[in-house]
Amino acid sequence: GNKRTALHDNSSSPTHLLSPGKKIDMGVDFALEESGVHVLICSATYRSPSGAAKSVRQFFKFNVSEPFRIDPKLSVQGHSVLIEATIRNTTRSRPLLVEDGKFLVRDPSICQVEDIRKPHREYIAVDEVVSYLFRLTFPNKDTLYSRCDLGWLELSWRGSGGDPGRIRAEVRVDSWKRVAGKGPEISLVSVPNRVILEEDFAVRVRVSNRGDSSLRLRVLCERSEDGGVHPFGRSDFAVGEVASGDSKDIDLSLIPIYPGVQKLANLFVVDEDSPSQKISLAETPDIFVEQVHDEDQVQMEEQ
Repeated sequence: GNKRTALHDNSSSPTHLLSPGKKIDMGVDFALEESGVHVLICSATYRSPSGAAKSVRQFFKFNVSEPFRIDPKLSVQGHSVLIEATIRNTTRSRPLLVEDGKFLVRDPSICQVEDIRKPHREYIAVDEVVSYLFRLTFPNKDTLYSRCDLGWLELSWRGSGGDPGRIRAEVRVDSWKRVAGKGPEISLVSVPNRVILEEDFAVRVRVSNRGDSSLRLRVLCERSEDGGVHPFGRSDFAVGEVASGDSKDIDLSLIPIYPGVQKLANLFVVDEDSPSQKISLAETPDIFVEQVHDEDQVQMEEQ
């Protein structure tokens, strides 16, 4: 909702008299912590020489944009999480001096933070990028996968005029981007050369355990709201225990419901001990779904 903050109020010590042609200048310093459209409301109350109470009000609308684009990526390695954050200067015309960058954990009692790569007082030109790398270590691995919000990346910077600024970017499970690391992986082994609209077809996927210990894995094939390929029949497959460094192949049945180029983006592998963390295909392949007309279908059956 809308929030209002009083920036200046001298009602307790008002100006007693303002002569004709004179003015009063007042400076206000306030840190804006939210981007988007803001409205500055300036109002003044006064009394005319006859003693009548009057007021005047003006509105000034302006937009506040983010000076940086922060893109976090995740790599799970056993009991640790590597968070690499790339920082891009998105202003149009001025370099920014990043004085400090740190990761603030939401719950320090469940994990520890280590700075792996942390530039110090880095000037970032327009559209240039710097990166930070942090390691979060969780003594209890189950705690890691049960968290949907790890904390914030906080940046402190100064503009070309020396004006200070600060920004926070929340890191959540749904904003993570998975990169290659230790843990379960799923890849596509085979897909038929020809896929026909509204006819089921089989694909083979391979689940691998890149972790340091055995994992109980499960393959999920979910219905996609915007995708054209859905599961046909079973959509949940228990792979069983997969030893460290081993792989297992699973055959799945799918059915295309839209013609044209479609993506297989609805296949996942999960660790049954941490079911909230779904790992998708490392590469999402395109398949071409043919729409066969009646005469083509007859020729196919005759062959």
